Amino acid sequence: MQLRYELDTLRKESMSVEEYCSKMKTLVNKLACTGDNITEKDLLIKTLNGLGSGYLDLASIITTNKMNFDDAYALLLTHEARLEQNQNP
Repeated sequence: MQLRYELDTLRKESMSVEEYCSKMKTLVNKLACTGDNITEKDLLIKTLNGLGSGYLDLASIITTNKMNFDDAYALLLTHEARLEQNQNP
């Protein structure tokens, strides 16, 4: 029950995309060990919901294109790198 709550409420906030997605996957794996299986689609939705307003456009692209988690993760990493590059020219 606690793991499900953590999964439902985890937000990226100041974490990197890599750290945030890793925590999401870890929670899903822990839930799977308890018999509470989360589909990849649900994982992706929960992950996108926790990204924050800076990723709204990208989340729309990911859902519109029906990307899987791994492809979405790669796109999120690329987006984060571009954001960092623009902040530190």
